[in-house]
Amino acid sequence: MLKLNSKYVSRASICIIVLSVFCLFTNIKAQNLVPNHNFDSIIECPSTRGQLQFAVPWYSPNFETTDLMHECSDSRRTSIPDNFWGSQYPASGRGMAGIRTYLDPEAANKDDYKEFVAVELTDSLIADETYFLSFKVSPGENNVYVTDDVGMFLTDIYPRDMNLLTATPVLENATNWLLSNYASWFEIKGNYVAKGGEKHLVIGNFKDNENTTLAFPLNPREGAESAYLFIDEVVVEPCSSRLPERLITNETASICNGTTISLNTDLSESNFPLWNNGSEQASIEVNEPGMYFVEATINGCTMRDSILIEEEAPLLMPNPDTIICQGESVLLLADTAANNLWSNGLNADTLLVSSPGDYVLTSSKNSCVVSDTISVSFQQLPEANITDTLVCEGSQLTLGLDYPNAAYSWNVGDTSQSIEVFESGIYTAQVRTECFNFNKRYFVTFIPCGCGFFAPNAISPNNDGINEQFEILVDNAVEPLQLNIVNRWGELVFSGEKTAIWETAESGSLPESGTYYWEFSYRCFEEGKEQTRQQNGYVQVLK
Repeated sequence: MLKLNSKYVSRASICIIVLSVFCLFTNIKAQNLVPNHNFDSIIECPSTRGQLQFAVPWYSPNFETTDLMHECSDSRRTSIPDNFWGSQYPASGRGMAGIRTYLDPEAANKDDYKEFVAVELTDSLIADETYFLSFKVSPGENNVYVTDDVGMFLTDIYPRDMNLLTATPVLENATNWLLSNYASWFEIKGNYVAKGGEKHLVIGNFKDNENTTLAFPLNPREGAESAYLFIDEVVVEPCSSRLPERLITNETASICNGTTISLNTDLSESNFPLWNNGSEQASIEVNEPGMYFVEATINGCTMRDSILIEEEAPLLMPNPDTIICQGESVLLLADTAANNLWSNGLNADTLLVSSPGDYVLTSSKNSCVVSDTISVSFQQLPEANITDTLVCEGSQLTLGLDYPNAAYSWNVGDTSQSIEVFESGIYTAQVRTECFNFNKRYFVTFIPCGCGFFAPNAISPNNDGINEQFEILVDNAVEPLQLNIVNRWGELVFSGEKTAIWETAESGSLPESGTYYWEFSYRCFEEGKEQTRQQNGYVQVLK
């Protein structure tokens, strides 16, 4: 069943983009495998339809009346630009072919009438190599229909022995891209990865009538009940012959300490450049070493090029900050491919260090300069190996040492870096390092701790044996220093050293009833520290 697409009839205009390629790379030598690719060379001037064979070695693979038009012809059917099928000049040269991609079955007196052009290539295609395929078409306006169905077929079999309507073209015009612009040529192009051995080329409509898309042109006119295409400039070229040797023009590139450099190409926006960092510019700025790729389309073929950006800076050798033993030395290293200057003025690739300090290395390679500072220190013996420690009873004490790469042995049988102690005693750790052996001794004393006390606020000195004297009750860790008692007129009535008791009976006479004020100073041990404090208050004397 014929598919007639009426949507093309109602469109106000059909825009056909004429594609052209301007080659920026003048050193590329094309290698078109299609002989007589523009039908320019002929053995005889065509005078009527069906004389494609005059453009040797072109022929009609299904023996239909495929046409040849040439400027030498004065025949109304085969002349240029005006001929039986329309009016058009060749895309290049003096000749062009013409095929009917559809003919009404009633006019043809048979179904699926199609015309093709075929030629044997000058060389067979090589397996897995990419080729650029192209041909140009222009519709003939003296026909009832226009179509979008046309393509190129490549095969290793002589096509006259084939049913071409069962062939699968390797290049086709885009679906719904209606070929209806009579004024210009339209290029159908693409890339093809060869299977290997293909040597025969066929161009035409490889669909039967039922699957052929047809539409009426914008300005219908009387003509043949067919869809007709002029054919010219047929190309089959290895992409290797259409591409330059390089895309990136930098021979080499390097980066010094994060500086920015430019990677350049001769590409333009029409080549659709794409770098592996996502840039679509012809040239890019980079500031990191690594491999950079660019991909572009040139003369219809895709090419990829790469460049390795190396770090130009001298290597910073593995010279960590170092602790050494007294009397020993350490060898500092520098990049042997660089010019190296040490802070002591020595120009050398190595420096033997036997004194502590900071050593600065400045290395330069080409125009790139880097510097590094290495600290060298001596491992020192501890100034004091005996430590007295007071600890509150009931507390936990951690004894620990911290020396690089040391081995420990405690007199309690532990080999850890630190131990926990809970009672008074002498704790000794033997410390062994690469530089020295020594013993660290701790004298630990657990003592009562606390600064608390209680003072009564009333006494009754009446010789009844109850509450006879004023006594401040203190913690075991409290040492009384001085207790003073004054009356309400500020007169001192009692003063005692190293006591917390006002012994009223020993004062000579019992105090009178009333309010008295006391001041108490003392020494105590709390939170690991010895402290001296003073407190005051009052007490009522009752009788």
